Amino acid sequence: MSRNNDVFHLLVTKGNQAVLAKDKKVTELLPGQIGVFDYNTNLSFDATVANAPKNFYLAVGLDAGNGTLGDIMKSAGSHVQGKNVAFFSFRPYTPGRPMKVLLKDYVAKCDTEYGVKLELRNQEIYKTQGYNQFTKTYSMKTSCCDGCELTCPSGDANEITRQLLVNVLNDPSGLITAKAVARQALTTATHGVSADIAKGGVVSNANLEAIMAYNATQTDTANFVYTDLEFETIPQTIQDFTSVSLNYMYPRQTVAILSKVIGFECTGAVEVTQTAVFEEGAGIDVKQLEYIAKGWTEGPYRVSNINAVAENRAFVTDATAKYDVFALTYDQFSLGGWLEYFHNQASIIAIPTADATTRNGLAAILDKVTVPQGFDALADDSAAAVANVTTIEKTENKGVATDGLS
Repeated sequence: MSRNNDVFHLLVTKGNQAVLAKDKKVTELLPGQIGVFDYNTNLSFDATVANAPKNFYLAVGLDAGNGTLGDIMKSAGSHVQGKNVAFFSFRPYTPGRPMKVLLKDYVAKCDTEYGVKLELRNQEIYKTQGYNQFTKTYSMKTSCCDGCELTCPSGDANEITRQLLVNVLNDPSGLITAKAVARQALTTATHGVSADIAKGGVVSNANLEAIMAYNATQTDTANFVYTDLEFETIPQTIQDFTSVSLNYMYPRQTVAILSKVIGFECTGAVEVTQTAVFEEGAGIDVKQLEYIAKGWTEGPYRVSNINAVAENRAFVTDATAKYDVFALTYDQFSLGGWLEYFHNQASIIAIPTADATTRNGLAAILDKVTVPQGFDALADDSAAAVANVTTIEKTENKGVATDGLS
């Protein structure tokens, strides 16, 4: 089995329970509780053990439907051979955020065409047309000069903002949106806006018309006030209503590359004001992992062979929850027919992001097994995880000691 297509099991905890105490049997697990067990004795061990077992497995209790233990979900394979652990990592939940690109500092000439092109990239586009470029072009033409070319050749750049904004908002693709933002501070007393707007603040359509009316009263274009246009990508959505997710995409953010193509050759600039962040640890994504893992634990067939509709599978994962995730990847070595075999396997442990007791307790125990094999401890990485699910936790923003990699 390829390392990139290894057999994995998903273990999902709940209830912020302490990891099962040492010297307990698998049958003593509570629903949603996780334990780490010596493969040779089938008894649990904890972080106080002096010498961790070389061979072990993990198990989570499954609810029978009445709050009692009905079954267990084990880690992949018969057991984990400590010396054959290949990778061990921890990733705290991080929310996604869209990409924002600002078209700024442009001026306008009357009776002139202006246009921009956006290249958009996301998983649906890649799956639909491969790596062929997918673009959207938005253009407009400023008002006529009305015979004042010699005295007033300059137009109002807010006209570019207004028309390009309308074009973007009328785009039915659902991939991009936009808003006008103030290039400088605007005040009610001077510029006629409904309320004072700081530099970079959102300018409504009504206020955009107000500052254009203000500019029309000025005899010197040096007194004009302007807006810029900020584009924002729209993430893809998932409809989770059946055991088979037909349109599942990951990651779901759209990335945009903005180019000036018409009229902006000598004016304006492009600035990325917010990079896209892909959500990690979302319940819907953990559920998709469980859906895949069920192909090994419950059978590969996902639809009924009688009526060809999706079979009703019971999922442990809460699709609306947020999870911190441990990933333990390992080889299982065996002998057979005078040959040696390495089976690539993995166990993924998803823990609700608020369940620090479970998360930190498990990290401490697994460190007992992996650190002697040369891996970096992950207990400090686990302890550093932020419980606030609105906090973006990029690996690149963490130090070497807390980057989640061992």
